[in-house]
Amino acid sequence: MSIFPSRTLYTVLKKYMVLYGGLVDNPEQLRYALLDYNEIIDFAQSKLDILIDADAAKRISEVGIEWLAYAALHPQDPKVLL
Repeated sequence: MSIFPSRTLYTVLKKYMVLYGGLVDNPEQLRYALLDYNEIIDFAQSKLDILIDADAAKRISEVGIEWLAYAALHPQDPKVLL
């Protein structure tokens, strides 16, 4: 298992978002999933073999929620950040 550099957190976020439908397909389900830090931690460890702590899960959550807000404001191109 790897210790997390910043780029790894981005990778976890992208793959976690895809699991829940990304920015466009189901934003409310994704928003709910992004609020579950334990689920983010479990996903990173079980699916990606990456160890993260609660602080990293919180950062992942915050960035993901910001992306959702951006996508809502720019529906013409919500994937620009990915």
